[in-house]
Amino acid sequence: MVASLLNAKGTLLSLEEDKKLLISTLIHCLGDNKIAIRQLTQHILNILIDSVPNIVEFLVPSLELSNWHIREEILIFIIRLMLTHKDKVLDFSYITKAIAKLLNDPVPKVIQVAYEALTTLAHIRHKDHILEILINMLDEFTYRKLYIRIEAGELPILKQDGELEFPYLTSRLFVKSSFYTNHNLEDSLPLIAPKLKEMVSC
Repeated sequence: MVASLLNAKGTLLSLEEDKKLLISTLIHCLGDNKIAIRQLTQHILNILIDSVPNIVEFLVPSLELSNWHIREEILIFIIRLMLTHKDKVLDFSYITKAIAKLLNDPVPKVIQVAYEALTTLAHIRHKDHILEILINMLDEFTYRKLYIRIEAGELPILKQDGELEFPYLTSRLFVKSSFYTNHNLEDSLPLIAPKLKEMVSC
């Protein structure tokens, strides 16, 4: 079905219904249990970036779907888009609010990527405006954790093969999923304290 909606140059046919059908099919593929299928789908989405100017707006509503692979993969695509085509991310308020809802996702891996997506968004465009939106959406503790992550910098990296690498997740405090999922301040202080100390000493 996907192949039939693409012409020989790999660009999207112009009809609006074709766009909706194609994106809907790709979103379904992002939820596949096979990582190879999800990677191929990400590759097709990358091809479509220039053909579907509002591609993010097509994808963001699916962040509310029950399949956690879809939520994670859409976040990954948004991060990749911000790193390579930040001019394509037009409605920052809408995207920020949609991603922020996933900071309380039941799947820790989705929460981690949501932190990374908001960090990338804050560093690419309108950091102060994004923080203003978030402080009115999030509970105080979640906002503090996100603020620490944003201030730390070290954005995801797009590798030569097109895959994303998350250096902060693999080498720092945030690799501990308990940091994301624990909402008890007293229990989380041992996790936060080293990072706060590091920031103060900078």
